[in-house]
Amino acid sequence: MELKTMDRREFIRNVIASAATSGLVAVPLVPALGTRPAQAQYVEAVVAAIGVIKMIADTSRGDGGLGASLSAINGKLDVAIQQLAALQKSIEFIIGQIAQLRKDIFDALGQQAAYVIHNEVVTAIQRIKDIILEAQVRGVSLQANNPARGDFVPRLEKAYDYFDIARDKLVNLPEGRSTLPSSVCSACLAVDCAALGWGIITDVNLAISVNHHIDWLTAMADPKQQHSVAEAINTARDNESRIVEAARTKFEKDRNAASFIAYKLHSASPADLCVVYRIDAESYGQDGRDWLRTGETKSVLAARFTRDEVDKSGALFLKNIKDVDHIVAHLKPDGTPWSVSRNIGEIDQAKCVQVNLESYKLDYTRVLRMAQSAKADVRDWKVIGPILFQDVRTTKGILWKDLTSPKTWQEAQLILDQVNVERLNQAYAAACLSFVLEHRAQALRIQQNLPKVSESDRRPR
Repeated sequence: MELKTMDRREFIRNVIASAATSGLVAVPLVPALGTRPAQAQYVEAVVAAIGVIKMIADTSRGDGGLGASLSAINGKLDVAIQQLAALQKSIEFIIGQIAQLRKDIFDALGQQAAYVIHNEVVTAIQRIKDIILEAQVRGVSLQANNPARGDFVPRLEKAYDYFDIARDKLVNLPEGRSTLPSSVCSACLAVDCAALGWGIITDVNLAISVNHHIDWLTAMADPKQQHSVAEAINTARDNESRIVEAARTKFEKDRNAASFIAYKLHSASPADLCVVYRIDAESYGQDGRDWLRTGETKSVLAARFTRDEVDKSGALFLKNIKDVDHIVAHLKPDGTPWSVSRNIGEIDQAKCVQVNLESYKLDYTRVLRMAQSAKADVRDWKVIGPILFQDVRTTKGILWKDLTSPKTWQEAQLILDQVNVERLNQAYAAACLSFVLEHRAQALRIQQNLPKVSESDRRPR
């Protein structure tokens, strides 16, 4: 049988390219969510995508999977025929996995531009899969050495040409080197190798396709390429850093307690968030004629927070913020302790937030009531101390009050949830990149066993 040449394929490509643009736009595999998913939906979508990528990667490895079949191809038709059944089975499985990458996943990851063209490739491979399944049902071998294949040969040729056109469009689309399109790369090479086994392309055709395929994978793995898989990892990592830096800046500028908690818990658990309050108070003298200055005193208040690290598909999510301990020290004006927690020595006061509270006048009635209860003079520190300490904790020390409020922890968790999303994006892109690099190594091994082709045989990028 006469095999097709590149000239004929190029001719067909030019003739039906416009038709492919309008006629191959696939119907979404499932109804879209319609809007960008909320965070829970986003996480669910990306976790699903990671599962698909890992499943395809497992299927594509060389330990008996698709990788073994691909690596056996050495440019000879008889070898391709021997591997054809395994190649076809892998195509069937992988296209079933790719079908799980629904439109809402593309929307969640901001890869809407790649969705239509990606789906063209998936639809084109699905057509090839349908022909394979039909031949199996009818008991017809699609191997090139089978003379009794009837109309399966022209149907495979047409289906492969549509696939090749769709694949070229995806490869040449800048977004075509992003994470989700990487899911089809091993299936694309499997189709090329199967086409050799069907006898509808030559080993030279396959060599040219493999070269283009390697270029595509190289672009995916290049962090300098816009929209590339490798760039996605760096982008998500930079986004995480910006979120944490924004929390730090917001705390330093606005004394925002939620930002303080999130900033500290991002890198450590437990994390001690401490505030040193200095206060200079006066109370009205008992004789009613003068003010009695208590002198400047200091309170050290530390809230110890913890959070869990929960593995979510390779991303360490920061969850379950808890306020587990309060460590305090309240000092008299002479620097001696009035009330001190046993573990105050664990707090590095030099790293605490320093707050100078405005001088204020204690209510004399309140002081007198406390003095009567303590059976002490109104100027005694055991009368003044508890009042000042209580005021620092509940009235004057707004930052401390906010830090110990459950509402603030919830707001801090929302900030960490933004971090979690970017960590998930990193895990997803890393899974895609690992798959791309592993598959590229397979393609390079195949390339070594194929005819050498010149640069002039390469399609322009």
